Amino acid sequence: MPVHPSGRRVVLSLAMLFTNTMQNLNLIEPVKEVAMQILRSKNSGYVGRIASAAAALTLCCLPVFAQSGAPPVFVQVPFISTVAGGASSNCAGALSTYGDGCPATQINIPSGDPYSTATDQWGNVYFGESISSPEIGIVRVIYAGNVTVGGVANPATAMIEAAEPTYSWSSPPVAGDIYTVAGSLQSAPSSCTNGATPSGNGSGCPGTQSFIKKAYGVAVDAAGNVFLLDQSESNAYVVLANTAGLGAQLVLAENTSLTQAQLQVGAIYLIAGAGGGYKDGVLATSGKIHAPYGIAVDAQDNLYIADYTNDAVRMINGPSSTSSLAGSYAAGYIHTIAGECSSSSCTALSGTPASGSAAIGAAFVDPAGVAVDAYGNVYIGDNTDGVSVPATVRVVYTGGTNNPLAKLIDIETGVSSPATGDVYTIAGYADAATAQGNGSLATASTVIFDRPYGLALDSRGNIYVADYNGSGQLAIAEVNGTNGY
Repeated sequence: MPVHPSGRRVVLSLAMLFTNTMQNLNLIEPVKEVAMQILRSKNSGYVGRIASAAAALTLCCLPVFAQSGAPPVFVQVPFISTVAGGASSNCAGALSTYGDGCPATQINIPSGDPYSTATDQWGNVYFGESISSPEIGIVRVIYAGNVTVGGVANPATAMIEAAEPTYSWSSPPVAGDIYTVAGSLQSAPSSCTNGATPSGNGSGCPGTQSFIKKAYGVAVDAAGNVFLLDQSESNAYVVLANTAGLGAQLVLAENTSLTQAQLQVGAIYLIAGAGGGYKDGVLATSGKIHAPYGIAVDAQDNLYIADYTNDAVRMINGPSSTSSLAGSYAAGYIHTIAGECSSSSCTALSGTPASGSAAIGAAFVDPAGVAVDAYGNVYIGDNTDGVSVPATVRVVYTGGTNNPLAKLIDIETGVSSPATGDVYTIAGYADAATAQGNGSLATASTVIFDRPYGLALDSRGNIYVADYNGSGQLAIAEVNGTNGY
């Protein structure tokens, strides 16, 4: 929920600090690959206070690690740039009341909150926005332009135009401009312009001809398809940028009446949810999730959902999954990979979080953040109940040869041979304390989280935690993937 308290804007980490005095230091890399993902909470800073003013947000500190692996030191550095919003009104000639077709920093984001963000390999930036009056959710994209990566042209170009077919599109989308690709209706449609017969809140229609109530989690697969969660309606959707990739494959697996030739770029499709509640081990469109918060895609094209109110983390298998967590479920099936659940409900955690036991059967409380690394390990931001349960970051270990997470688990928990499918606490402490513990081992008694709503990973195994305290303050903490600090 990257929101500036004085002017609703989305913020993006853009730079690292290189100075002559730091030539012998090994800087971490919270740039590009993680910058947008970590900003899921209302302000941004690094383990410390946010420097917030009416004009902009500034990140408090950049962590720098010595080659010896010593605990971090902190360097004051401007680190946050506005990439969308901040204007008092939309640009002249805007295509909609949301500012579509304007440069992204020349729009006024209405009353409501931008929520989670995601980027793709072409440089497009997506974020979900929940507007309070009227109560609707939309998903926006800051378009990167008609760029080509690995010989593949930016699929967002066609998606943007097809998702909003009522615009004249006398010229193609413009790089740096913002566009809506999902949501905007105030109720479920009875018809849509692409010839499809809509179901539910607009499944099958162009993305903007759908009703999304609260757009929370956003993720993008390798083909550029955009996943989103409607937290209020307890559903998950995909807007197709490509009729290939995980998004298209899940739509086909869950809708046997459709063929690939019938899939439409720019259309939105329901991929999970049949009303709030809990139902597991079935096709995801028949399964039930309840107020989902975070969503992630792994390198094997599996989908993960932090099922907030169900106190569980769910997985939807891709068509060629080899994950050790996939079980025997077919493509498109939803199943629980973490949580203490029966056939119809899950039990919230009370007391100390389990560490070193099977993730299926271990209780959680309001998990919100979810992220997956290159080895398929699933990281979970587990919340506090405000009484006896501490907020922690836990991980479901997937095993495999040379899985580097084993070393971090050993450092943080003392378990030298973690078991596949078990869950381990790797940050946060299981008892009450009063300090946040900068520079401490991540599981030390001084390390306290409140609401670890956002998680992100970088290529070096470092873990970033967006920790929101519910009162407009947030710190972004980093757990060093090498030394556990």
